[in-house]
Amino acid sequence: MSKTVNVCETEVRFKVRKSLIRFKIYHNLPEVQGMNIEGAIDNWLARTENFTAQSLCDYILSKEICDVFALPEREFNRLKKDGKIRKP
Repeated sequence: MSKTVNVCETEVRFKVRKSLIRFKIYHNLPEVQGMNIEGAIDNWLARTENFTAQSLCDYILSKEICDVFALPEREFNRLKKDGKIRKP
């Protein structure tokens, strides 16, 4: 039996050197105690020089919190198209 997980879509927007950076990620952070998406983004922005969706997802996954996932929009859409995940 598969576990049902709530999937959240988050649009991330910020400026770096006067350039607007914008992307979406899919995650389940609101379900995980001790970490939320706003805090993860703030901490990632303070530490990264690679301002990409994949970099943010890698940062979230590096925290090694049980049952957490984070995917860039492109990867999420590919998995959804392949039938490996259902639409949120």
